[in-house]
Order: sequence, then structure tokens, then C-alpha cells
Amino acid sequence: MAVRVRIRIHTSKAKHADVVAVANAGAETDVPILAIPPEIAQELGLWPSKGYSTVSLRELTSESFGYMLEEQVLTELLDEKGNKVSEARSYVLIKPGLDEATLSDALIEALGIVILQAKKGVWKHVNDPPSVARESAS
Repeated sequence: MAVRVRIRIHTSKAKHADVVAVANAGAETDVPILAIPPEIAQELGLWPSKGYSTVSLRELTSESFGYMLEEQVLTELLDEKGNKVSEARSYVLIKPGLDEATLSDALIEALGIVILQAKKGVWKHVNDPPSVARESAS
């Protein structure tokens, strides 16, 4: 298991989608990036797009490609009841072959997610009381 959180993605086109995203601290980026499959991008009206650049991605021992959009989205971290816990602006990477939304390390930090037990999927928000431990979303 990994840490998965519920997020709401808002676009400038007044569309939004609630999805579960994996918090991938190994996805190291300089800026907050939300990687999503093309299907989610299409649902949000982000793809196909004229405003993108093709990027090469190095992952462990292989390289792949994706499409980095020029437009940013608002990413909201949601609690178990669907209430907003925090929010951050993020760039969108559309990645063919990706099967779930993925938060980069910079987006994890911007949203205030603190991973307590990665293998067990336990996390908390930076503003949660010390006794709080949240389970991964499913």
C-alpha cells in the first residue's frame, strides 16, 4: 500500500473532478506537479490542448514522456468527508499509461501532507493535532 489522498482538481474552465491520488515522494520536482492520465485530463477539458510541451521523464531505470500543460490548476486536499483541508496551485503533467493521479514531492509539501507510514498508507496534515493519523483513501 502507499499513501493515497482524495483531491479535487479545479480548472480555469470552471470544471472540477474528485479523484484519489498517490503521494509519490520519489517524484522529485522543483515545482508542484500533478500527474494525471489522459482520461482525467479529457474529463476536465484540459486535453487535447494547444498549450503544452512534450517532456522526457526519468523513472528509476527507464525514460518515458508526458505533456506538461502551460495552464495551472487548483488542487484541493480533501478530508474523509470531502471537506477542503488545504489547497495549492500546481502544474499538470498528462502522462499516457498512468493509471492513477500522482502528486509530486513539491505538491505533497505544498498541500501540507505529512507521510507517517508510507507502506501502511498512514498520513496526516501539517496542521492536524499530534494524535491524528489518517488512513489512505480508496
